[in-house]
Amino acid sequence: MRRRRFQLWLVLVAAAALLSGCITGRTLSHPPVPVAASERSAHNLRVFDRACALVKSRFYDEKKLVAANWEALTARYRPKAEKAADDEALYYQVINPMFDELKTSHLVAISPQDAYEDGTEHRTLLGLRHERIENRWVVRDVIPGSSAEAAGVQRGWIVVKINGQPFGARHPPYKEGEEVAVEFADESDQPRMMTLTARSLSMVPRLESRELAGGMWYLRFDEFNRESRRWLSEQLKIHASAPGVVVDLRQNPGGEAFSLTFALGEFFPRVMPMGAFVRRSGKSRDADSIPWRSAKYSGRVAVLVGPSTASCSEIFAHVLQYHKRAALIGQKTAGAVIASAYYALPGDGRLQIPEWDYRGLDGRRLEAEGVTPDVIVTGKLAELRAGRDPELEAALRELSPAPGQADAAGFGKSKREDALAVHEIRP
Repeated sequence: MRRRRFQLWLVLVAAAALLSGCITGRTLSHPPVPVAASERSAHNLRVFDRACALVKSRFYDEKKLVAANWEALTARYRPKAEKAADDEALYYQVINPMFDELKTSHLVAISPQDAYEDGTEHRTLLGLRHERIENRWVVRDVIPGSSAEAAGVQRGWIVVKINGQPFGARHPPYKEGEEVAVEFADESDQPRMMTLTARSLSMVPRLESRELAGGMWYLRFDEFNRESRRWLSEQLKIHASAPGVVVDLRQNPGGEAFSLTFALGEFFPRVMPMGAFVRRSGKSRDADSIPWRSAKYSGRVAVLVGPSTASCSEIFAHVLQYHKRAALIGQKTAGAVIASAYYALPGDGRLQIPEWDYRGLDGRRLEAEGVTPDVIVTGKLAELRAGRDPELEAALRELSPAPGQADAAGFGKSKREDALAVHEIRP
Protein backbone atom coordinates (compact mmCIF):
# COMPACT_ATOMS: atom_id res chain seq x y z
CA MET A 1 0.00 0.00 0.00
CA ARG A 2 2.82 2.41 0.81
CA ARG A 3 4.40 1.73 -2.55
CA ARG A 4 1.19 2.45 -4.41
CA ARG A 5 0.62 5.69 -2.53
CA PHE A 6 4.21 6.77 -3.20
CA GLN A 7 3.72 6.13 -6.91
CA LEU A 8 0.47 8.10 -6.81
CA TRP A 9 2.25 11.07 -5.25
CA LEU A 10 4.98 10.95 -7.90
CA VAL A 11 2.35 11.13 -10.65
CA LEU A 12 0.62 14.00 -8.88
CA VAL A 13 3.87 15.90 -8.37
CA ALA A 14 4.68 15.54 -12.08
CA ALA A 15 1.23 16.78 -13.04
CA ALA A 16 1.14 19.62 -10.53
CA ALA A 17 4.52 20.89 -11.70
CA LEU A 18 2.89 21.72 -15.02
CA LEU A 19 -0.07 23.52 -13.53
CA SER A 20 -0.66 26.95 -12.11
CA GLY A 21 -3.85 28.66 -11.14
CA CYS A 22 -3.04 32.24 -10.25
CA ILE A 23 -1.95 35.55 -11.70
CA THR A 24 1.76 34.86 -11.45
CA GLY A 25 3.98 32.62 -13.51
CA ARG A 26 7.33 32.76 -15.23
CA THR A 27 8.86 36.13 -14.51
CA LEU A 28 11.43 38.42 -16.10
CA SER A 29 14.65 38.89 -14.12
CA HIS A 30 15.68 42.15 -15.81
CA PRO A 31 13.91 45.35 -16.91
CA PRO A 32 12.35 45.03 -20.37
CA VAL A 33 14.38 46.25 -23.34
CA PRO A 34 12.63 49.12 -25.18
CA VAL A 35 11.48 48.42 -28.72
CA ALA A 36 12.72 50.89 -31.36
CA ALA A 37 9.96 52.88 -33.07
CA SER A 38 11.07 51.56 -36.45
CA GLU A 39 10.61 47.98 -35.21
CA ARG A 40 7.33 48.48 -33.36
CA SER A 41 4.85 47.24 -36.00
CA ALA A 42 6.88 44.14 -36.86
CA HIS A 43 7.46 43.40 -33.19
CA ASN A 44 3.76 43.76 -32.41
CA LEU A 45 2.83 41.24 -35.10
CA ARG A 46 5.42 38.74 -33.85
CA VAL A 47 3.95 38.94 -30.36
CA PHE A 48 0.36 38.80 -31.60
CA ASP A 49 0.89 35.90 -34.00
CA ARG A 50 2.80 33.85 -31.43
CA ALA A 51 0.08 34.39 -28.82
CA CYS A 52 -2.65 33.39 -31.28
CA ALA A 53 -0.77 30.26 -32.38
CA LEU A 54 -0.22 29.14 -28.79
CA VAL A 55 -3.88 29.57 -27.90
CA LYS A 56 -4.94 27.65 -31.00
CA SER A 57 -2.69 24.69 -30.13
CA ARG A 58 -2.88 24.65 -26.32
CA PHE A 59 -6.28 26.06 -25.23
CA TYR A 60 -8.20 23.52 -23.16
CA ASP A 61 -11.51 23.72 -25.08
CA GLU A 62 -11.19 23.34 -28.84
CA LYS A 63 -14.97 23.58 -29.28
CA LYS A 64 -14.97 27.01 -27.67
CA LEU A 65 -12.39 28.21 -30.21
CA VAL A 66 -14.54 26.90 -33.05
CA ALA A 67 -17.67 28.52 -31.62
CA ALA A 68 -15.88 31.85 -31.32
CA ASN A 69 -14.54 31.51 -34.90
CA TRP A 70 -10.97 31.93 -33.70
CA GLU A 71 -9.52 32.54 -37.17
CA ALA A 72 -11.95 35.37 -37.89
CA LEU A 73 -11.49 36.80 -34.40
CA THR A 74 -7.71 36.97 -34.71
CA ALA A 75 -7.98 38.44 -38.20
CA ARG A 76 -10.18 41.24 -36.83
CA TYR A 77 -7.71 42.17 -34.09
CA ARG A 78 -4.47 41.75 -36.05
CA PRO A 79 -4.54 45.21 -37.73
CA LYS A 80 -5.11 46.77 -34.32
CA ALA A 81 -2.08 44.92 -32.98
CA GLU A 82 0.10 46.17 -35.80
CA LYS A 83 -0.81 49.78 -35.02
CA ALA A 84 -0.38 49.59 -31.23
CA ALA A 85 1.90 52.40 -30.04
CA ASP A 86 3.60 50.49 -27.22
CA ASP A 87 3.47 47.30 -25.14
CA GLU A 88 0.75 48.66 -22.89
CA ALA A 89 -1.54 49.26 -25.87
CA LEU A 90 -0.62 45.95 -27.49
CA TYR A 91 -1.24 43.80 -24.42
CA TYR A 92 -4.08 45.64 -22.69
CA GLN A 93 -5.96 47.30 -25.53
CA VAL A 94 -5.64 44.57 -28.17
CA ILE A 95 -4.58 41.08 -27.08
CA ASN A 96 -6.39 40.82 -23.75
CA PRO A 97 -9.63 42.37 -25.07
CA MET A 98 -9.49 39.75 -27.83
CA PHE A 99 -9.06 37.02 -25.22
CA ASP A 100 -12.00 38.44 -23.27
CA GLU A 101 -14.29 37.42 -26.13
CA LEU A 102 -13.63 33.77 -25.27
CA LYS A 103 -15.17 34.39 -21.84
CA THR A 104 -12.80 32.16 -19.90
CA SER A 105 -10.44 32.61 -16.97
CA HIS A 106 -6.67 32.13 -16.87
CA LEU A 107 -6.15 33.39 -20.42
CA VAL A 108 -3.94 36.44 -20.01
CA ALA A 109 -1.16 38.15 -21.93
CA ILE A 110 1.36 39.66 -19.49
CA SER A 111 3.44 42.59 -20.72
CA PRO A 112 7.24 42.59 -20.27
CA GLN A 113 6.95 45.31 -17.62
CA ASP A 114 4.39 43.34 -15.62
CA ALA A 115 6.46 40.16 -15.95
CA TYR A 116 9.43 42.06 -14.54
CA GLU A 117 7.39 43.48 -11.66
CA ASP A 118 6.10 39.99 -10.86
CA GLY A 119 9.71 38.86 -10.55
CA THR A 120 10.52 41.65 -8.10
CA GLU A 121 7.25 41.07 -6.18
CA HIS A 122 6.45 44.72 -6.63
CA ARG A 123 3.66 46.41 -8.57
CA THR A 124 3.11 50.03 -9.55
CA LEU A 125 -0.13 50.91 -7.78
CA LEU A 126 -2.11 53.69 -6.12
CA GLY A 127 -2.50 51.49 -3.03
CA LEU A 128 -6.20 50.64 -3.13
CA ARG A 129 -7.75 47.20 -2.71
CA HIS A 130 -11.42 47.43 -3.54
CA GLU A 131 -14.50 45.23 -3.40
CA ARG A 132 -18.00 45.43 -4.83
CA ILE A 133 -20.41 46.12 -1.95
CA GLU A 134 -24.00 47.28 -2.44
CA ASN A 135 -23.25 47.87 -6.15
CA ARG A 136 -20.42 50.28 -5.37
CA TRP A 137 -16.64 49.86 -5.50
CA VAL A 138 -15.56 50.18 -1.88
CA VAL A 139 -12.02 50.46 -0.52
CA ARG A 140 -11.42 47.25 1.42
CA ASP A 141 -7.76 47.83 2.27
CA VAL A 142 -5.17 50.57 1.85
CA ILE A 143 -1.67 49.25 1.10
CA PRO A 144 0.98 50.44 3.58
CA GLY A 145 3.51 52.88 2.11
CA SER A 146 1.22 53.84 -0.74
CA SER A 147 0.16 57.23 -2.01
CA ALA A 148 -3.39 56.38 -0.93
CA GLU A 149 -2.24 55.83 2.65
CA ALA A 150 -0.27 59.09 2.65
CA ALA A 151 -3.32 60.96 1.34
CA GLY A 152 -5.50 59.61 4.14
CA VAL A 153 -7.79 57.32 2.16
CA GLN A 154 -9.83 55.16 4.56
CA ARG A 155 -11.43 51.72 4.45
CA GLY A 156 -15.08 52.10 3.52
CA TRP A 157 -14.58 54.98 1.10
CA ILE A 158 -16.20 54.54 -2.30
CA VAL A 159 -14.14 54.86 -5.48
CA VAL A 160 -16.33 56.86 -7.88
CA LYS A 161 -14.11 57.98 -10.77
CA ILE A 162 -10.55 57.58 -12.05
CA ASN A 163 -9.28 60.44 -14.24
CA GLY A 164 -12.86 61.57 -14.75
CA GLN A 165 -14.14 58.17 -15.89
CA PRO A 166 -16.51 55.96 -13.87
CA PHE A 167 -14.43 53.43 -11.99
CA GLY A 168 -14.45 49.76 -13.01
CA ALA A 169 -12.63 46.71 -11.70
CA ARG A 170 -10.13 46.68 -14.58
CA HIS A 171 -7.85 49.44 -15.75
CA PRO A 172 -4.53 49.65 -17.63
CA PRO A 173 -1.36 49.31 -15.51
CA TYR A 174 -0.05 52.52 -14.00
CA LYS A 175 3.42 53.86 -14.68
CA GLU A 176 5.85 54.76 -11.91
CA GLY A 177 5.25 58.38 -10.88
CA GLU A 178 2.00 58.69 -12.82
CA GLU A 179 -0.44 61.10 -11.20
CA VAL A 180 -4.04 59.93 -11.15
CA ALA A 181 -7.12 61.98 -10.29
CA VAL A 182 -9.43 59.94 -8.06
CA GLU A 183 -12.89 60.90 -6.89
CA PHE A 184 -14.05 59.24 -3.68
CA ALA A 185 -17.14 59.34 -1.50
CA ASP A 186 -15.93 59.33 2.09
CA GLU A 187 -17.40 57.70 5.20
CA SER A 188 -20.14 60.35 5.22
CA ASP A 189 -20.70 59.94 1.46
CA GLN A 190 -19.22 63.38 0.87
CA PRO A 191 -17.14 63.84 -2.32
CA ARG A 192 -13.35 63.82 -1.93
CA MET A 193 -11.10 64.72 -4.87
CA MET A 194 -7.50 63.52 -4.61
CA THR A 195 -4.48 63.22 -6.84
CA LEU A 196 -2.66 59.97 -6.10
CA THR A 197 0.76 59.03 -7.40
CA ALA A 198 1.44 55.49 -8.60
CA ARG A 199 4.36 53.93 -6.74
CA SER A 200 6.18 50.62 -6.79
CA LEU A 201 4.78 48.70 -3.79
CA SER A 202 5.67 45.35 -2.28
CA MET A 203 3.17 42.68 -3.26
CA VAL A 204 4.56 39.84 -1.16
CA PRO A 205 1.48 37.71 -0.36
CA ARG A 206 0.13 38.35 3.12
CA LEU A 207 0.45 35.81 5.95
CA GLU A 208 -1.47 36.50 9.15
CA SER A 209 -2.07 34.46 12.29
CA ARG A 210 -3.92 35.62 15.41
CA GLU A 211 -5.98 34.21 18.26
CA LEU A 212 -9.74 34.64 18.28
CA ALA A 213 -12.39 34.28 20.97
CA GLY A 214 -12.73 30.85 22.53
CA GLY A 215 -9.18 29.81 21.71
CA MET A 216 -9.90 29.69 17.96
CA TRP A 217 -7.18 30.75 15.50
CA TYR A 218 -7.40 32.95 12.42
CA LEU A 219 -5.11 32.04 9.51
CA ARG A 220 -4.91 34.15 6.37
CA PHE A 221 -2.70 33.54 3.36
CA ASP A 222 -3.16 35.27 0.01
CA GLU A 223 -1.49 32.84 -2.38
CA PHE A 224 -0.86 29.10 -2.67
CA ASN A 225 2.93 28.91 -2.91
CA ARG A 226 5.83 27.20 -1.19
CA GLU A 227 6.12 29.78 1.57
CA SER A 228 2.42 29.78 2.42
CA ARG A 229 2.06 26.00 2.46
CA ARG A 230 5.00 25.68 4.85
CA TRP A 231 3.64 28.51 6.98
CA LEU A 232 0.18 26.90 7.10
CA SER A 233 1.62 23.56 8.18
CA GLU A 234 3.71 25.22 10.88
CA GLN A 235 0.75 27.22 12.21
CA LEU A 236 -1.51 24.19 12.37
CA LYS A 237 1.15 22.20 14.22
CA ILE A 238 1.75 25.01 16.71
CA HIS A 239 -2.00 25.40 17.32
CA ALA A 240 -2.92 21.71 17.07
CA SER A 241 -4.89 21.92 20.33
CA ALA A 242 -7.05 24.83 19.15
CA PRO A 243 -10.72 23.75 19.00
CA GLY A 244 -11.13 25.44 15.63
CA VAL A 245 -9.42 27.50 12.94
CA VAL A 246 -10.69 30.08 10.49
CA VAL A 247 -8.91 29.99 7.13
CA ASP A 248 -9.38 33.31 5.32
CA LEU A 249 -9.21 32.99 1.52
CA ARG A 250 -11.24 36.09 0.68
CA GLN A 251 -8.22 37.80 -0.94
CA ASN A 252 -6.54 34.65 -2.29
CA PRO A 253 -6.62 34.44 -6.14
CA GLY A 254 -4.99 31.01 -6.30
CA GLY A 255 -1.47 29.80 -6.96
CA GLU A 256 0.40 26.55 -7.47
CA ALA A 257 -1.57 23.32 -7.76
CA PHE A 258 1.37 21.54 -6.13
CA SER A 259 1.06 23.73 -3.01
CA LEU A 260 -2.71 23.20 -3.03
CA THR A 261 -2.32 19.42 -2.69
CA PHE A 262 -0.11 19.84 0.38
CA ALA A 263 -2.35 22.51 1.93
CA LEU A 264 -5.36 20.19 1.68
CA GLY A 265 -3.31 17.39 3.21
CA GLU A 266 -2.97 19.42 6.42
CA PHE A 267 -6.63 18.82 7.30
CA PHE A 268 -6.93 15.05 6.78
CA PRO A 269 -5.19 12.05 8.34
CA ARG A 270 -4.81 10.30 4.98
CA VAL A 271 -4.87 10.81 1.22
CA MET A 272 -8.16 12.31 0.00
CA PRO A 273 -9.51 12.76 -3.55
CA MET A 274 -9.73 16.36 -4.78
CA GLY A 275 -11.29 16.07 -8.24
CA ALA A 276 -9.99 15.62 -11.76
CA PHE A 277 -8.13 17.68 -14.37
CA VAL A 278 -9.26 17.24 -17.99
CA ARG A 279 -7.24 17.89 -21.17
CA ARG A 280 -8.71 19.19 -24.43
CA SER A 281 -8.42 15.59 -25.70
CA GLY A 282 -10.92 14.55 -23.03
CA LYS A 283 -8.38 12.56 -21.05
CA SER A 284 -8.62 13.18 -17.33
CA ARG A 285 -6.30 12.71 -14.38
CA ASP A 286 -7.56 12.30 -10.85
CA ALA A 287 -5.78 14.32 -8.17
CA ASP A 288 -5.42 13.70 -4.45
CA SER A 289 -4.23 15.58 -1.39
CA ILE A 290 -0.74 14.92 -0.03
CA PRO A 291 -0.61 14.49 3.77
CA TRP A 292 3.16 13.99 3.85
CA ARG A 293 4.51 15.52 7.09
CA SER A 294 1.23 17.37 7.50
CA ALA A 295 -0.26 18.68 10.74
CA LYS A 296 -3.28 16.39 10.28
CA TYR A 297 -5.25 19.05 12.09
CA SER A 298 -8.41 17.52 13.60
CA GLY A 299 -10.25 20.52 15.02
CA ARG A 300 -13.21 22.30 13.48
CA VAL A 301 -12.57 24.38 10.37
CA ALA A 302 -14.32 27.37 8.80
CA VAL A 303 -13.18 28.86 5.49
CA LEU A 304 -13.96 32.46 4.54
CA VAL A 305 -14.62 32.91 0.81
CA GLY A 306 -15.85 35.64 -1.50
CA PRO A 307 -15.77 37.04 -5.05
CA SER A 308 -11.95 37.35 -4.97
CA THR A 309 -11.51 33.72 -3.92
CA ALA A 310 -10.35 32.09 -7.16
CA SER A 311 -8.70 29.11 -8.79
CA CYS A 312 -6.76 26.94 -6.29
CA SER A 313 -8.62 28.66 -3.47
CA GLU A 314 -11.92 27.51 -4.93
CA ILE A 315 -10.71 23.93 -5.24
CA PHE A 316 -9.47 24.07 -1.64
CA ALA A 317 -12.87 25.29 -0.45
CA HIS A 318 -14.79 22.79 -2.60
CA VAL A 319 -12.78 19.79 -1.38
CA LEU A 320 -13.16 20.66 2.30
CA GLN A 321 -16.86 21.33 1.82
CA TYR A 322 -17.47 18.10 -0.13
CA HIS A 323 -15.74 15.95 2.46
CA LYS A 324 -17.72 17.72 5.23
CA ARG A 325 -14.47 18.89 6.73
CA ALA A 326 -15.22 22.62 6.86
CA ALA A 327 -18.02 25.15 6.84
CA LEU A 328 -17.70 27.75 4.07
CA ILE A 329 -18.70 31.26 5.12
CA GLY A 330 -19.19 34.36 2.99
CA GLN A 331 -20.13 34.88 -0.65
CA LYS A 332 -19.94 32.78 -3.79
CA THR A 333 -16.42 32.39 -5.17
CA ALA A 334 -15.10 33.78 -8.47
CA GLY A 335 -15.74 30.77 -10.71
CA ALA A 336 -12.25 30.93 -12.24
CA VAL A 337 -11.06 27.34 -12.01
CA ILE A 338 -8.88 26.10 -14.86
CA ALA A 339 -5.28 24.93 -14.53
CA SER A 340 -2.89 26.87 -16.73
CA ALA A 341 0.65 27.00 -18.03
CA TYR A 342 2.91 29.92 -18.99
CA TYR A 343 4.74 30.54 -22.27
CA ALA A 344 7.28 33.13 -23.39
CA LEU A 345 6.32 35.72 -26.00
CA PRO A 346 8.76 37.68 -28.20
CA GLY A 347 10.21 40.66 -26.35
CA ASP A 348 9.96 39.07 -22.87
CA GLY A 349 6.19 39.08 -22.51
CA ARG A 350 4.37 36.08 -21.04
CA LEU A 351 1.22 34.22 -21.96
CA GLN A 352 -0.94 32.30 -19.49
CA ILE A 353 -3.07 29.64 -21.20
CA PRO A 354 -5.72 27.44 -19.55
CA GLU A 355 -4.84 23.86 -20.49
CA TRP A 356 -6.68 21.62 -18.00
CA ASP A 357 -10.35 21.94 -17.08
CA TYR A 358 -11.27 21.00 -13.52
CA ARG A 359 -14.11 18.70 -12.49
CA GLY A 360 -15.14 18.76 -8.86
CA LEU A 361 -15.74 15.76 -6.64
CA ASP A 362 -19.43 15.96 -7.51
CA GLY A 363 -18.62 15.84 -11.24
CA ARG A 364 -19.45 19.50 -11.86
CA ARG A 365 -17.23 22.18 -13.36
CA LEU A 366 -16.42 25.12 -11.12
CA GLU A 367 -15.42 27.41 -14.01
CA ALA A 368 -18.04 30.16 -14.38
CA GLU A 369 -19.99 28.58 -11.50
CA GLY A 370 -17.90 28.99 -8.38
CA VAL A 371 -18.49 27.49 -4.95
CA THR A 372 -21.54 28.41 -2.90
CA PRO A 373 -20.87 28.82 0.86
CA ASP A 374 -22.74 26.85 3.51
CA VAL A 375 -23.51 30.13 5.26
CA ILE A 376 -24.00 33.10 2.95
CA VAL A 377 -23.02 36.42 4.47
CA THR A 378 -23.36 39.54 2.34
CA GLY A 379 -21.25 42.32 3.81
CA LYS A 380 -22.80 45.74 4.22
CA LEU A 381 -21.07 49.06 3.75
CA ALA A 382 -22.09 50.29 7.20
CA GLU A 383 -20.48 47.21 8.81
CA LEU A 384 -17.19 47.75 6.99
CA ARG A 385 -17.12 51.40 7.99
CA ALA A 386 -17.82 50.42 11.60
CA GLY A 387 -14.81 48.10 11.57
CA ARG A 388 -16.88 44.91 11.76
CA ASP A 389 -16.19 41.67 9.91
CA PRO A 390 -19.57 39.87 9.63
CA GLU A 391 -18.08 36.87 7.80
CA LEU A 392 -15.59 36.28 10.60
CA GLU A 393 -18.33 36.73 13.19
CA ALA A 394 -20.43 34.09 11.39
CA ALA A 395 -17.44 31.74 11.24
CA LEU A 396 -16.95 31.96 14.99
CA ARG A 397 -20.60 31.08 15.52
CA GLU A 398 -20.20 28.02 13.30
CA LEU A 399 -17.10 26.91 15.19
CA SER A 400 -18.76 27.20 18.58
CA PRO A 401 -21.67 24.70 18.77
CA ALA A 402 -23.61 24.13 21.94
CA PRO A 403 -21.91 21.67 24.33
CA GLY A 404 -22.44 18.06 23.30
CA GLN A 405 -23.99 18.98 19.94
CA ALA A 406 -22.72 19.03 16.39
CA ASP A 407 -22.55 22.50 14.89
CA ALA A 408 -25.25 23.78 12.54
CA ALA A 409 -23.38 22.85 9.39
CA GLY A 410 -23.22 19.20 10.47
CA PHE A 411 -19.50 18.84 11.11
CA GLY A 412 -19.87 16.58 14.12
CA LYS A 413 -17.31 13.91 14.95
CA SER A 414 -19.27 10.95 13.61
CA LYS A 415 -19.97 12.62 10.27
CA ARG A 416 -16.34 13.61 9.84
CA GLU A 417 -15.22 10.08 10.58
CA ASP A 418 -17.81 8.69 8.16
CA ALA A 419 -16.59 11.02 5.41
CA LEU A 420 -12.97 9.99 5.91
CA ALA A 421 -13.90 6.29 5.84
CA VAL A 422 -15.95 6.60 2.65
CA HIS A 423 -13.27 8.49 0.72
CA GLU A 424 -10.18 6.69 1.92
CA ILE A 425 -7.82 5.65 -0.89
CA ARG A 426 -7.55 1.87 -0.74
CA PRO A 427 -4.93 -0.45 -2.33
